[in-house]
Amino acid sequence: MNLLLTINIYNNTYTKTQLDSIIKYCDFENIYIVYNASHSYNEEFLKNIKHNKIKILINPKKINKRRGTGSVFQGIISNFLFFEKQNIHIDFAIILSQRCVFVNEINSKICDDLINNYNVSDRFKFNHNTAGHNNTNNINKWHWRKIIRYFGNTKIICDSLKKGKLFGGLHEGILINNNAFKSLCNYINNYNKEELYKIYRSKSICEEYMIHNILFLLNKNYISLLLKGNYDRARVDIKNHYKCVKKIWIE
Repeated sequence: MNLLLTINIYNNTYTKTQLDSIIKYCDFENIYIVYNASHSYNEEFLKNIKHNKIKILINPKKINKRRGTGSVFQGIISNFLFFEKQNIHIDFAIILSQRCVFVNEINSKICDDLINNYNVSDRFKFNHNTAGHNNTNNINKWHWRKIIRYFGNTKIICDSLKKGKLFGGLHEGILINNNAFKSLCNYINNYNKEELYKIYRSKSICEEYMIHNILFLLNKNYISLLLKGNYDRARVDIKNHYKCVKKIWIE
């Protein structure tokens, strides 16, 4: 079984900690990690990583990503499309940030169970502040007002609203299977290029809902593996495979 991890990387502050957790907890025959770096990032560290089950791929399309803009979403999508062209079979894909670490075992059986037993249509309009799911008529909390303001006319958001729901939540830890990965790449490849470029150049956060809503439109199940709270090296052993990823939060 093969796993794809896609990561936007800015520096190597957390890279070793992250890689150690991947080696320890990701029980897959092959693990492909695609990194999208900025123009100023030194790739030598990644090029020197050697491990028998980890294959490092550096996306040649360098993107200077900034928080709170569409460039983060662009980096994720660019990694997906780059890997798609490699013609390598994967069974599952997980979106990570450079500050995400695994804190519990993840394998193909766990991934299958999580995706097959989770119905995304039952959970919509996720709210960061309350960790709850709110009625789609309420656009005043979290980023919902920004979604309507900046992206209300995009096909992704318009089609989601027409379908009756609007999704959102942290992008870190999103798990999808091979079928959803191929469908998402195909959707982007056929999306209006001018509108997609505007999304990438937007000065508003969008990685926290564009991916969710595309998967919703494609009728693909997905799940977030992200466990609430800051990563603590002293306490990493948990028994919840539903949430096996934590994030190193910057104070």
